Amino acid sequence: MDNVARSIAHCVNLQKCIWTRDGTLTSEILSTLHKTCRQLKDLEVNGHSSTYYDPTLLLRFSDLTGLSVIMPDRALVNVLPEWIMATGPTLKNISLSSPLIDDDMMKHIATHSTNLEQLHLIGTPRVTNAGVAAVVAGSPRLIKFSFDGDKIPIGKSTRNNGTNDPDPEPKAASKSGKGAQNLRSLSLEGVSPNFASL
Repeated sequence: MDNVARSIAHCVNLQKCIWTRDGTLTSEILSTLHKTCRQLKDLEVNGHSSTYYDPTLLLRFSDLTGLSVIMPDRALVNVLPEWIMATGPTLKNISLSSPLIDDDMMKHIATHSTNLEQLHLIGTPRVTNAGVAAVVAGSPRLIKFSFDGDKIPIGKSTRNNGTNDPDPEPKAASKSGKGAQNLRSLSLEGVSPNFASL
């Protein structure tokens, strides 16, 4: 066990861990966090797992209230649906930052994170009206939503080799009205003036 992991092993009352520096998170550190920090409820990690850590180790953290992933690579994105499913009943805060996050992920969150209170999306141009509407409609406790669409109109899709075609579900926004009634904080950046998913 390296010095960092050995030090973490003494943090038995740790409730929140933020580990965002690229290339410093390892499988050994994740294993130690899970084994010794049994009160951990909030985890923020750098999602660049390749050659550094096994992303499936994140599945062990199934009792979180806060989950944040910065720039996950494809390997971690592939694990993310199962991780959200595992910890979904307790999750209250999700923050995702990656162009790999899309509407399917939003719909997965809507299905499995029904107690969600806060959702933060940064640099997720593949998320469209349909994905946002699904989360808002499926999250009756949602009180804070922030979205930075990275200057891509949220009413468009970036499918089909990057061309902007109309959203195939333009009426999806109408389904989210009731879910939006509890919102207390709303931040929208980089979206089109026609944004109407809420």
